[in-house]
Amino acid sequence: MSEHEPSTIAEVADNARMHVRSLGVLVTLVTDETQIVLVNSGWPMASDDAYATPIDYSICRHAAANRSTLVITDAHADPLVQNSLAVLEVGIGSYLGVPFYIGNSVASAICAICTEKRDWSSSDVAHMERAAARAAVALMPDVAVLPDTLPLIAPRLHA
Repeated sequence: MSEHEPSTIAEVADNARMHVRSLGVLVTLVTDETQIVLVNSGWPMASDDAYATPIDYSICRHAAANRSTLVITDAHADPLVQNSLAVLEVGIGSYLGVPFYIGNSVASAICAICTEKRDWSSSDVAHMERAAARAAVALMPDVAVLPDTLPLIAPRLHA
């Protein structure tokens, strides 16, 4: 890794937020019932420490379940998420999320979020996709400390 390349998961999130100029970047783990926010870079309505939210607040679950980058320009008008509590209560107006997997079982995502609608550029998408790859590498050593009982959704995706 070069000296300019982020090496911790927090550095990856901070670097992504700076490059895509979003209000916040989150790194999450997605389970059947919960979204665990591991890193919050800049999002003002949440804790900087790791915390869990019910799955009803997760947009990242859609990116993880579909195993593809999810670009939402206007969350209030997008049928996939317009009724999500992340939109209605938290105030997410636009979303750019990229899933990543650690091994074959841990479903994660890194996402850039804003309170207003936003047209994400192809450069934004490319940067977030690179950030997802870096996040997977940075997070890998920490996966061993996750509880064995964590009901992750990824095993169902590989069936």
